[in-house]
Amino acid sequence: MLSRSPSGATRTVMLGLSYCMMLVLLIVSLSPGVSPVTGTARAAAACPADQSHLVPWRDGHWFLAGMNVPWLDGGFGADFGTVEEWWQHTYTTESADQMFAALKARGVNSVRWWVFADGRGAPEIANGMTTGFDANTLPSMADAIKLAAKHDIYIVFTLWSFDMLARPNGIIQNQRDLVVDTTKRQAFIDNAVIPMLRYPIAGTSYTIGTHPNVITWEIINEPEWGIRESGSIHWNIDNPVSLAEMQRFIAEVTGAIRRNSNQLITVGAAAMKWNSDTIPGAEGNWYSDAALTRYDAEGYLDYYQIHYYPWANGDNNWTFSPMRLGWQEAGFDKPVVIGEFPANADGSGMTPLQLLESIYANCYAGAMGWTYEGVDGSGSWQDIAAPMGTFTAARASTIRITPPSPGGTPTPTAQPTVQPTAQPTAQPTTQPTAQPTAQPTAQPTAQPTSTPEPGITLTLNYPDGAPDSYFLLTGTSFPVGHTIRLQINGELLSETIIVGDEGRFRVLLKTVADALPGSYIVTVTSVATPTSLVQTEVLAQVVYLLGLDDPLRERPRRVSATIVEVPLEVEPYVLTPMVYLPFVRR
Repeated sequence: MLSRSPSGATRTVMLGLSYCMMLVLLIVSLSPGVSPVTGTARAAAACPADQSHLVPWRDGHWFLAGMNVPWLDGGFGADFGTVEEWWQHTYTTESADQMFAALKARGVNSVRWWVFADGRGAPEIANGMTTGFDANTLPSMADAIKLAAKHDIYIVFTLWSFDMLARPNGIIQNQRDLVVDTTKRQAFIDNAVIPMLRYPIAGTSYTIGTHPNVITWEIINEPEWGIRESGSIHWNIDNPVSLAEMQRFIAEVTGAIRRNSNQLITVGAAAMKWNSDTIPGAEGNWYSDAALTRYDAEGYLDYYQIHYYPWANGDNNWTFSPMRLGWQEAGFDKPVVIGEFPANADGSGMTPLQLLESIYANCYAGAMGWTYEGVDGSGSWQDIAAPMGTFTAARASTIRITPPSPGGTPTPTAQPTVQPTAQPTAQPTTQPTAQPTAQPTAQPTAQPTSTPEPGITLTLNYPDGAPDSYFLLTGTSFPVGHTIRLQINGELLSETIIVGDEGRFRVLLKTVADALPGSYIVTVTSVATPTSLVQTEVLAQVVYLLGLDDPLRERPRRVSATIVEVPLEVEPYVLTPMVYLPFVRR
């Protein structure tokens, strides 16, 4: 996919390009003498009887029927790390548990969850050198893994997205050096990748790198939008890397994971255009064993991952659609998971159920809908929940992952060469290197005066909305009985709030119809005494985005909360838009 807006208010911005323009941008060169591709779906060849087209795991071969999280509660890059500019850390046990329960009820066996994204929240980087993690990152990942195991869900952790190469704007810091600089890349491996894999999961004998419910590490999402040779560079990337540089980065990080973990490894290609040597218009298999092992002998992938959106349908001469080209026909030499597709099936010419069935019948190894919360126009869990339930029930024998029998050996490609027992090697000492795509026009008038209280969480029910929307602000684990105040973009609101007996509070923020589009940072501060209203410390922050093209968020029904109107005088921080999905998509 393509992406982001302010953290806590992260979203995908869709561009109104015609399919004609998309075709021009793709620059598809067709091979002579190729027979036309016709119809909306192709009859599939019989899948291999040995199930070698499926994902190998836990002494079996499985179809990943999954969903992209890819971030919860608007926390782009802040689910696990912390965006320290406004102390945004959105991961909560409650939200993750609810999500896993909803998915499991419909037979989903896997999720794809982003970890670093563009680097705004983790890892900690100083002068280009990775130093470790903040105090939230690894404990949050470990908690998510334990909850996944509780619900029998398997996690694909996506480390980076091509957004890491976006131009710096004073907030987001370009992480290109991690790809192209040998010393800085090794520091990332030594001080982030390996400590992460060795982090122990409390109450178990596992580490993050050995837990069976972490099925895969995805090195990077859609790297092609930042690779010079792709011909489809994302507009917000000024200095793309070469294909060889990206292949080395992928191979060396993959090799490090393989030597310190027994889990699978993949890369999330934007389309089969960059993952096939045989189909018309494709650029070749950029992530083949031959392409990667030249840089690290253990840098090969365990399965491929490609994405599907309507631009890939093509025409009568070419297509990159997995519904029109089967696994065998596309010439793949490893299992292939469709790591992203529109959850509402928009533009596919199919219903969500038909899309799932077609991917399965064409011998692919998985289908993961984009996205759980609905971060753009491609749909949400609500669009695909019922079809997914029907699909998984009919295909339970290859979807319901079962543990190996006693004495069985795990399927992953390699046992770790070192038993992970060490704690992370470095504690964070720096500010995060990247931040939401909001470009402040002025510094907020009030800065945090202390580190947020441990355990405190502040969330919004929506990351974005149109002016005149309602946003439900929920605080948990706040000091019981404390009097707190709200600031938005540095402007102190008049209302005071008393934290309830369970450390919780709810506030409905009502934006006015004439509010200006932009980014709004909500800050919760404690008060020394109710009578003096002296603010003593910042407790938590979260961000929402107002956009004229965003949906109007209605007032929630049956929700008891104090209503606080955000005055028109509160000025937004003006956005410098960043599109997550490339301009050729959506």
